[in-house]
Amino acid sequence: MYKHIIFDFDGTLVDSTAEIMMIYNELAMKYNFKQVNQEEFNLLNNLPIKERFKALNVPMYRFLLIRKIGKEFKERYKQYLNEIHFIAEMKEVVGLLQSKGYIISVVTSNAAANVTEFLQIQGLKGFHDVRSSNGLFGKHQTLKQYMKENRLNREDILYIGDERRDILACKKCNIDVIAVTWGLDTMDSLLAEKPNYLVKQPQEIMEILTR
Repeated sequence: MYKHIIFDFDGTLVDSTAEIMMIYNELAMKYNFKQVNQEEFNLLNNLPIKERFKALNVPMYRFLLIRKIGKEFKERYKQYLNEIHFIAEMKEVVGLLQSKGYIISVVTSNAAANVTEFLQIQGLKGFHDVRSSNGLFGKHQTLKQYMKENRLNREDILYIGDERRDILACKKCNIDVIAVTWGLDTMDSLLAEKPNYLVKQPQEIMEILTR
């Protein structure tokens, strides 16, 4: 039986697509990368992360620049916290899970400080931990560290995320994952990675956890 439920943040708990696209285009203008409209942004969601960088004319070999942009992105994101809202019903799902005794945490590629401040703005308490993963490809390392520090077995954890890389990170840790279809990546791209569960509505999370 699962004890700890770990959520991704952007695209899973909150709808921040418009803000993310706005920040990206601000940075694209600053660093001379390709700007995108809504249609292009949606098409990019079907691509693996490396292919997304290629389509945006962001060379992967410029790793230090990518890290710099990532840091600046998180700093700019903070300015939009009051404009970001929970996915419909997700705040209620979190509360229900807490009431049933599940330990709730967040592991995200966003800044932990951004998530913590957002939760405070929303008046949502009782989160066990909020952690930022180490870069675009390091979420599995953060999850492994979480398990070690909390003395958990793989069977104790369930992760909930909206991206292919969430599923891949969980597979590296051998932990179960629920993929949600209302976030960044498309349902087909999520299914291609064979998550343990796939849900189309927030209430389906509760159905899985109350079977």
